[in-house]
Amino acid sequence: HNRISLSHFLVRALLLCRVTAAVGGYGRLLGTQPAFALPMTQPNLRLVDCCVNLKDEMFQGIYHGKQKHAPDFHLILERARENGVDTILGVSGSLQDSIATVEVARSHPGIYATVGVHPTRAGELEASPDPDAILDQLAALAADKANKVVAIGEIGLDYDRLEFCPKDVQLRWFERQLALADRCGLPVVFHNRNTGGDFERVVRAHRAAAA
Repeated sequence: HNRISLSHFLVRALLLCRVTAAVGGYGRLLGTQPAFALPMTQPNLRLVDCCVNLKDEMFQGIYHGKQKHAPDFHLILERARENGVDTILGVSGSLQDSIATVEVARSHPGIYATVGVHPTRAGELEASPDPDAILDQLAALAADKANKVVAIGEIGLDYDRLEFCPKDVQLRWFERQLALADRCGLPVVFHNRNTGGDFERVVRAHRAAAA
């Protein structure tokens, strides 16, 4: 864990919430019955799930490429709301993810979106003949208020999974997407896994340059 103040990057929507909880992520609520029910002894207590991969195939009943049950995304949303989760932040990992997450956000009250490229997928930017055009498309998604985009993300560094993308590529596009957040006037949803001092160094350098 990097001990660094990142307050100006926090998602503003989360600052309005008393509690942040990851209720509904991946398989925990994918069964026919809820995995648990929160004791709602405080009727005014509302929860935010701050990091949901809304377009994960599991929500469509697909596991490891095989259809295991009917799509039940609508049931997951119902159970989440019954348990006090009235705001969900859908995070994105690529341009196509961002487009799909925005679609879901536009279609459901209480769901908001991020746009961005995950560090393990930064190679998609590197391999593109026009990566600037991808950043422009992300910026355009963020600029349309109807898309309910509240942050750039999920961006950062992931050194546990370098088989997906090497360090130098991750670093390059982390810096470029921090600049994208500045351009869009949005906070950031970070991803940071086993990066030593690199994550802190990049963020501190970016903040110093922006000061």
